[in-house]
Amino acid sequence: MATTIRPRTPADLPGCADALKAVHALNGYPVLGVDNPIAFLQTDDVSWVAELEEEKDDGSSSRRIVGHITLTKASTADISAQLWWQLHPDDKTDIAVLGRLFVHPDGRGGGTASRLIEAAVEEARGRGQRLVMFALVPRALDAMRLYRKLGWVHYGSTVFRWGEGEEMAAECFASPFA
Repeated sequence: MATTIRPRTPADLPGCADALKAVHALNGYPVLGVDNPIAFLQTDDVSWVAELEEEKDDGSSSRRIVGHITLTKASTADISAQLWWQLHPDDKTDIAVLGRLFVHPDGRGGGTASRLIEAAVEEARGRGQRLVMFALVPRALDAMRLYRKLGWVHYGSTVFRWGEGEEMAAECFASPFA
């Protein structure tokens, strides 16, 4: 079994949707987008997938999507960017935001999330961007531990709001090269 990280293609979206639904069933992430996962994932941003190659009993192999990440240019709609700009009003650095990071329960524990993050970080560095990401609490405790392990710095707390009056706390992290 080998996992490959590669750019996402339109043909990957159904597999990404299946993985997203499995993640949501396990821990409630994400809070939005599960009703129409393909629309949730289908953005103009750059995305990568983790594809697991599995050997079958007959000696053949099959591939399936077990992870996903997206890199976007920061906007005022991003709560992590909003907080960064509030704390650093004179900072004019081009910022990127990680999003839609998830790993299917079957693909966890082997460094898949770290490798997806690394792919996005390399792209952001190549663009000369600073990378910022937010993690939702309490559902994203594993993700927060991972970001801390990777050297990401917590720079503040804010509130994620959606729907009609729904909200939850969000913890914001900046990449080590920020």
